[in-house]
Amino acid sequence: GPAPAGSKTDELRNMLGYAGGLRGGKGTIYEGGVRIPFIVRWPGMVPAGKINEHSIMSALDWLPTLCSISGVSYNEDLFEGEDLSDIWLGSDRSRVNPMYWARGRNNAIVYDKWKLFYFPDTDVSELYDLEVDPGEFNDVSGDNVEVTNALLERLKQAISVNYGKQKRSGKPAFFDPTKPLPKIRPPNFEL
Repeated sequence: GPAPAGSKTDELRNMLGYAGGLRGGKGTIYEGGVRIPFIVRWPGMVPAGKINEHSIMSALDWLPTLCSISGVSYNEDLFEGEDLSDIWLGSDRSRVNPMYWARGRNNAIVYDKWKLFYFPDTDVSELYDLEVDPGEFNDVSGDNVEVTNALLERLKQAISVNYGKQKRSGKPAFFDPTKPLPKIRPPNFEL
């Protein structure tokens, strides 16, 4: 993501980019640090001029998506990403599984239109509805307690899985291609 800028003058001088009014910037887990455009051009396969502002994708999704498009099989248990080929080809839908971010001790989970931040040092969480507030300025956790609790439960589960790997090995919890990844399913609440 782009580096944060403090003033309009700074924005004009900022060669690392401008987050377009989104909160945060390079090195943060706010939308200004993780949201970037993605362009697919494939004449005859991808509808020209189609703009999808809702589907969330990750670099982790590239391998499953490219394997699907090319007809190559792979072991899904060894990869966190999901096949989003239908989105590349013009569909507009939510992910099947949530996405997670961690930066230092700050963590976030995104599922459908919801993004929840959890700050374990202060045991504080914030919930944002990205459809109406992509800039993440209005915490709606108090108005959406069921969503907040479900996402927080899944995020804490993901944190404990990764922290457990790190604690046992003494090293950061990086991907181990020899072991299947634990399946952390979508939260259980009505959208």
